[in-house]
Order: sequence, then structure tokens, then C-alpha cells
Amino acid sequence: MFDVLVVGGGPGGLTAANAAADATRVGLIDEQPLPGGQIWRGRLGERSENAILSDRVEFMGGSTVLDAPEPGVLLVLRNGLPSRIRYKKLILATGARELMLPFPGWTLPGVMGAGGLQAAAKCGLQVRGKKVVIGGSGPLLMAVAAWMIDEGADVLAVCEQAPLAQTTQMARMLLGNLQKLKQAKEMGKKIGKARMQFGTVITEAKGADRLNSVVIEEKGSRTKFECDFVGVGYGLVPNTELAELIGCELTAGFVEVDSRQETTVKSVYAVGELTGIGGLDKALPEGVLAGITAAGREPDEQMFKDVRRQRATVNSLIKAYALTDRCLSLADDDTIICRCEDTTLGQVKNCRSSREAKLAHRVGMGPCQGRICGAACTAIFGWEKNAVRPPLIPCDLAHLAAQDDPE
Repeated sequence: MFDVLVVGGGPGGLTAANAAADATRVGLIDEQPLPGGQIWRGRLGERSENAILSDRVEFMGGSTVLDAPEPGVLLVLRNGLPSRIRYKKLILATGARELMLPFPGWTLPGVMGAGGLQAAAKCGLQVRGKKVVIGGSGPLLMAVAAWMIDEGADVLAVCEQAPLAQTTQMARMLLGNLQKLKQAKEMGKKIGKARMQFGTVITEAKGADRLNSVVIEEKGSRTKFECDFVGVGYGLVPNTELAELIGCELTAGFVEVDSRQETTVKSVYAVGELTGIGGLDKALPEGVLAGITAAGREPDEQMFKDVRRQRATVNSLIKAYALTDRCLSLADDDTIICRCEDTTLGQVKNCRSSREAKLAHRVGMGPCQGRICGAACTAIFGWEKNAVRPPLIPCDLAHLAAQDDPE
């Protein structure tokens, strides 16, 4: 039995676990073998210097939550073996995934999410000397591009779909954060004005067996780039599936929390991208606040101020990187929209809901359980996503039937 159990080993989850470490027993669950998440992911199986975890926290790497069968219990698959883990307080820090908007050729090998491309490179994908195009929307694009340049990649273009005038909202926000402003200037200098293109979208990826080129569009004019890799991401979608399964209420797609990060389910807290897309600076103070509260200590007023200040960045990000209509109309009738089931846009475009698309064309019934196509269909068609049901990932029936002694 854990006094405080944290799900998610990224910056928010790590901070929450460390802040709660004064509790009698604290556990941290993450799918990766080492803590750090996407932001603090180490290279080639090594722990990042930022991923510091208290020795009082029991880390359970290689663990995936399958179900929440009853209050205070999670069914977890750890290194291939099922286990029922009990807790008194639960902190959800399950992060987010990239929003992938389908376009012709997006299923070709060599086309990945922007963050996914960076993660693959950290895990051994060779990018030195390779030609790379980055596209989509949001501050992650610049961060990935700058990192790729440091790794020796030849970054040909960074295609931000938002017009330059629209992103000034983000620039104004940075004026109040000198450190972030300095980082943004350094990344901008590294990337260079010639590579950074605003109001531009990747419209097509070309190749026979794998990617060999992409077409980008700016104000109706098209340019072709020969390249080895392309990373595309149109912002982030919070991983709310576990929170929904537990019964936490959502508002505008994010987990609803009070001033202490507690959700609508008593003794269950949420931090980071679950409560609004705000990056590292938002996840850290929320993690501290949730961890201290879950451990039964009283936060000071400064902690509340830090969280309120960072939450204000969420609206700025939404406005600065709001998707244009062009991004939502890139796919044609022959473009696959559900990669797991090879379902095309033409097959589902006349469906009235995600449920109808699921019943008629198996959209969302593959291994990813609608995490990719579901978010895309919500963006393109405005459909509400299907209700979350266990298991959260495909697994053996024997795993669901596990009745071993809970920890």
C-alpha cells in the first residue's frame, strides 16, 4: 500500500514524487525503464542529469496501467507481469502526445511526430548528416529543430502553420520571462531566419518504400524538399484516459482540478499537461503543489502564486498557435486516417460521430485504441471521442484476470 502513488515519470511526476517523499511510502510508475519523460529523456538508456529522484521514492519502470478496477487500486503490467497496486493518494502526471493531422504520405517510414523524431534520435536513430524538415505548430518545433542542428542534422526548414503576426502573443508572454526569452533567442539564432517559415504547412510526403521528399505550402506557393526525415506535430493532446477511467471530470478536454491540484475524485490529483498544455514551467510548480498536498502538508502562498502564474500561459499558447483551416484540410479521400485499421478519410467523412466511424469502419479499434486517429477526427470533424473503457492498452486476458496479492 502506497501512501502516495504517482503515475508518470516526466518532470511533473518526478517533482510530485520528490515533494511527497516525506510520506511513509511513495511510488512512481512509468512506462519507460528510467524516469525523465520526453522532456528529460536520457540518451541510449542513460538517465538524464535532470531526472533526479529521491531515494525515498520507489520507482517502478517498465510499468503500464491497464485498469483501475476499484477505488484505490490500479492494475499494472510491469515487465510483462500483472500486479494490483494499492494507494491512499494518487497523482496523475500522464503527460501528453502529439496531435498528428493526416496528410498524403504521412504513413511513410521516415515521417514521425516532431517529438517522436527527437526521442528516436535520443534512443539511437542516426540523424547526423541527414536532411530533416520539421513542421506543424507550437514551440516544440523550434526546440526540436535546434536540438537536431546540435546533433549534426541538416535542418532544411521549420514550417510553423501559424502566421508570424499570430505568434506575437507568445512573444509578448516571453517578455516577462527573461530566461525563456534568452532561450528563444538562442534557438532562433541557431535555426536562422532562412529556415524558419511561418504560415507554412507540409502538404505531402513522397516516396516509394520510405520518405524521400516533402512538399510545403506557403500562401498557395509550393516548394519541394528532398529529405531523409520529417517531424510533424500540431501541438499536444493530454493523455486523459486513466483520469477518465477513474472518473475525473474534464473541462474543454483537460482534467478539472481545484487550487491544490485535486481532481473531482477525492484524493486523486493531476499535474502537467493533463490540466492544460503549458510545458515544463507549468508542470514543475503543479507537481510541487500536488506532492506536498497529497503528503498531508500545507503549501505556502508562494506555491499557489507560482501555479497561477504558469496557468496564465495556457491561454497565450492556445491563441498563439491556434490551427488554421488549411491544417484541417490537408488529407484527401485516399489519405489513411486510422493507421491501425488502414481506414481512409473518404470512408469516414460522411459519418456523424466517432462511434459511427468505429462501428462502420473500425476507426479507433487498433492497437493505439484511437489515441492518434481519435484526436485527428476530433480536430477535423469536431467529433467527441469515444468513452474510455478498460483495458487502457491491448493485453492478454490473463493480465486482466490477475488476482495476485496487491502491493
